[in-house]
Amino acid sequence: MVETLRNLKMYLPFINLIFKDFLLFKPTVFASVPRIYNKLYEGITTKTNALTGTAKKVSDMAVKAKLYWLKNGTYYTHKLWDKLVFNKVKQLFGGYVYLLIIGKMHGNCCCSNIRRSN
Repeated sequence: MVETLRNLKMYLPFINLIFKDFLLFKPTVFASVPRIYNKLYEGITTKTNALTGTAKKVSDMAVKAKLYWLKNGTYYTHKLWDKLVFNKVKQLFGGYVYLLIIGKMHGNCCCSNIRRSN
């Protein structure tokens, strides 16, 4: 029964409800259209831009380091950055996602970098 409910919720057009469902269902694999990832990216950048002081500096350093290693073709795990910054993004998906699949990637290049960094 839970499996059926989860599949039904994924097809609803209410994007904001989908992130609440992640906390309930804790998916391990998530396939979606770019609209969902763009919504997530907008939320992350809004919260990041609202930071000030040390939190802003730490966040900027973590993103800069992660993007540097992604551009060099290496998957890089940093214990401090992942714990302080990137695990918060992972928790938006319920905390257990290890694979994000996107259908027909277009649009924001930064969105694809965020998707690849988790």
